[in-house]
Amino acid sequence: MSKPAPETFRLVAATDAHFVALATNEAPDGLGLPEGGIDTREIIEMLGALAGTVRLQIDPAAWLIVNDDEVVGLCSITKPFASPGVVEIGYGIAPERRGHGFATRAVGKLLELARADERIKIVAAETAIDNPPSQRTLEKNGFTRIGGRIDPDDGAVFCWQVAVG
Repeated sequence: MSKPAPETFRLVAATDAHFVALATNEAPDGLGLPEGGIDTREIIEMLGALAGTVRLQIDPAAWLIVNDDEVVGLCSITKPFASPGVVEIGYGIAPERRGHGFATRAVGKLLELARADERIKIVAAETAIDNPPSQRTLEKNGFTRIGGRIDPDDGAVFCWQVAVG
């Protein structure tokens, strides 16, 4: 399993124009895309709308995950301040780019950004109970599993959090 080189890996604040391009499977800003794109049009459009809402409280709210000038995934704040000092994050990697450490690096960078925001004390996340790779991503970044719940859309999920402030 290859690890992303530090100098080629970065998060780029996602704009509405980025989401429009990604939804039509076009690479934004001269970047490349994996074969098949990042995700379905419906998911990209939903994430773009969510980012627009979250930006009212935290800006930027979403980021392109870029490696070697290719967009390999997206990450975002999905629930800003659901309770005081707590934000929830989400992330996804293009199917053709999974298993290379991109999600782990992206979550690490999100935690760095959260630590720089004095309003954020805890970062939370959820993973499907049948998604061990995502669970390992959070464990590698210091998250602790704090329970679980049944999500109406996603089914059974584990709940995670890590203190950042």
